[in-house]
Amino acid sequence: MIQRARSATPMAAVTAAGLALALLPADTATAGTTAPPVRSAATNVLLATVYQHERYQGGAFEIWGASCPSGGSMLPVNELPAGFNDAISSIRLARDCYMIVYEHTHRRGGNIMLAGHFATLPPAWNDQISSLGLLRPGR
Repeated sequence: MIQRARSATPMAAVTAAGLALALLPADTATAGTTAPPVRSAATNVLLATVYQHERYQGGAFEIWGASCPSGGSMLPVNELPAGFNDAISSIRLARDCYMIVYEHTHRRGGNIMLAGHFATLPPAWNDQISSLGLLRPGR
């Protein structure tokens, strides 16, 4: 479950998995432009930025953590922040970080693995994502 902090923009949220989410307003949604909402060893690397519109436009949220896990582990975001369920159209991922996106909350339903930057998601996944997980596939 995501716990939202009541603070000035950007809004901060911390998940049970130790990830920190930073919600950015639509007019300033640019990857990497804000400091992480929680500065600690567990949340000091920008892992992904998710946007509401194509070409990295609209509202966004950043996902911060220590790193994308390897060895079969996944950092889950089981419920997206308000305004992002079925409203994601572009994604930027950190190098060596993969994202599995799901059509339903709590990582259920159809899914697809993404790597890199997607200015436009594949048509079948545009505005269809309800949860996600971050990982680094084993070698």
